[in-house]
Amino acid sequence: MIKPVIPPNDKERIEELLLHGILDTDPEEEFDAITKLAASIFEMPVSFISIVDENRQWLKSRVGIDITETPRDISFCAHAINNPAEVLVVNDARLDPRFNENPQVVNEPHLVFYAGAPLISEDGFALGTLCLVDFVPREFPPDKISQLQILAAQVAKLLELKKKNEQLNTRNRENVQLLKEIHHRVKNNLQIISSLLNLQISQSSAPEAMKALETSRDRILAISLIHQQLYQEKNLEDVNFKNYLTNLIESFNRIYYTVENDINVEEIQLPLDIAVPLSLIVSELLTNAYKHAFHMVEDPKITLEFKSIENDNITLQITDNGKGFDLSEKWENSETLGFEIVKNLTEQINGSISCASSERGTYFLLTFPMN
Repeated sequence: MIKPVIPPNDKERIEELLLHGILDTDPEEEFDAITKLAASIFEMPVSFISIVDENRQWLKSRVGIDITETPRDISFCAHAINNPAEVLVVNDARLDPRFNENPQVVNEPHLVFYAGAPLISEDGFALGTLCLVDFVPREFPPDKISQLQILAAQVAKLLELKKKNEQLNTRNRENVQLLKEIHHRVKNNLQIISSLLNLQISQSSAPEAMKALETSRDRILAISLIHQQLYQEKNLEDVNFKNYLTNLIESFNRIYYTVENDINVEEIQLPLDIAVPLSLIVSELLTNAYKHAFHMVEDPKITLEFKSIENDNITLQITDNGKGFDLSEKWENSETLGFEIVKNLTEQINGSISCASSERGTYFLLTFPMN
C-alpha cells in the first residue's frame, strides 16, 4: 500500500475548506440527492461525497455504506485530490500497488472498484471527491468519467453556496453584535443625560425650570428604555412592547411614587419606526397622570391595555382613576405641549386617539395600523 502524498499547498487547501463550514454538518437533502442519483445512474452499490480534512476523510453524504469517516492515510479520496483535473479510476484495487494492502480492501468492506471526481473550489482547491465504489472489478469508460465530473461540479457549486451562506451568516452575526453594542452605548449615553438632568432638578429652585427638566428627563427615559430593550433582544428590528410597557411603569414608580397598575398587554412585536414614537406617546400620557392626576386621590391606579384587533390594527388604552381635567381647555385645543406632542406622534404612526375625562379619571384610546 502507498499512502497518499500530502500536497505542498495542503495548508492553504485546509484553510479554504474550513471557510466552507461543511465539516461535521448534518445531512442535507441537496447533497443526498446527488449521491442517490450517482448510484442510480452508474448502477453502483456505493456512492458518497467525501471531504478530505487534515487527518481524515469525512463523508458528507453516502449511499450503500455505513462509515462516516476514515483516516486520511488509507483514503482513496486523498489520492484523488492530488490530481484535481482528473477522475481517479481504480478498476481493481486488489491489483493496484497503491491499494492492494489497504485495510479497506483486505478487510471489510472489501472495496474493489473506485472512481472519484475531485470537488474543485472557485479558488482551485480540491476539497474532496464525489465517489463511486463497487465490491467487484469494473470498467469505467470516458463517457462515464465525463458524467461523473458533471455531477461533481454540481456538488462543488453546492459547497460554494454553503461557503457564501456561512460568510453571510458570520457577517450578519458581526453586524448584530455591532448593532447591539450601538444600542447599548446609546442607552448608556441617554442615562448619563438623564442623570445630569436629575442633578439639575435637585439644584433648581425655580418651579417652571424644574418642570421643564423633569419633562425632558422622562422623554429621554422613554427612548433609553427602547434601546435597552433592543440591546437585550435577539431580534434587533422589533421591540417586545409588553416588556417595554412593564419596564416604563416600573421606572416611573421609582421616579415618582408607586401607583397600582393593571397591565393587560399582548405579546406584540413592533417595528422600531412605530415603537419609538409610541414609546414617547405612552411616556407623555403616563407622565401627565403621575404629575397631575393623583393629587389627593386615595389608592391611585393606572390600567394599561394593549392588544391587536381586526384589520391588523392595534389599540392602546391608558386609564387612570385620577381627578381628571377640562377636555376643552387642555386636550381638544392642544394648549399644552405634551398633548400637542401626543397628537403629532399619533399622526406620525397613522393612528387616531380619543380622550375622555371626568372627576372619576381619564381615559385615552389610541388605535394605529401595524404596518
